[in-house]
Amino acid sequence: MDQIPAPALPLSEWLREARTHYLNFLRNLTPQVFLASMALITGSKLNFLKFDFGNFWPTFAFFSFVFLFFYAAYANISIFFAELFPGLVPWARQQQKQLHESGVPRFRIPLLFLRAMYKEKRLLELGLAVCAIFMLQVVFAGVVATSIASATTFIRATKL
Repeated sequence: MDQIPAPALPLSEWLREARTHYLNFLRNLTPQVFLASMALITGSKLNFLKFDFGNFWPTFAFFSFVFLFFYAAYANISIFFAELFPGLVPWARQQQKQLHESGVPRFRIPLLFLRAMYKEKRLLELGLAVCAIFMLQVVFAGVVATSIASATTFIRATKL
């Protein structure tokens, strides 16, 4: 396996640089809250237990908002990681491609990637990546909770 490029900055400078990327990540959460709230509002009166062509447009709107929400979350997270670990992301893609071409089952690729990081003595990047993933899960839960609260408030206020 190829070498992981060394971090361009020492840890203290990297943490200073990470502030900007983190704030950009938080700014990009607003569209996700909006899209999730719209999905909850449009889906509040849908009955998924029966098939009815009369509900085609509300159902289409609901699934469109759900898809756009998950796509926005994916885009925001992938941009955040690409900016936070600029040398690591291309290396990971290259390693994933090599492992996939060598016939390794897809479910084993993440484990082999972590093992390669450990072998390359890149425990700092590994630790930071694990912390970032944990932080993203907490933020994602906050987005979902905020969306549910705002959609519920809107539905109660408008008596939908």
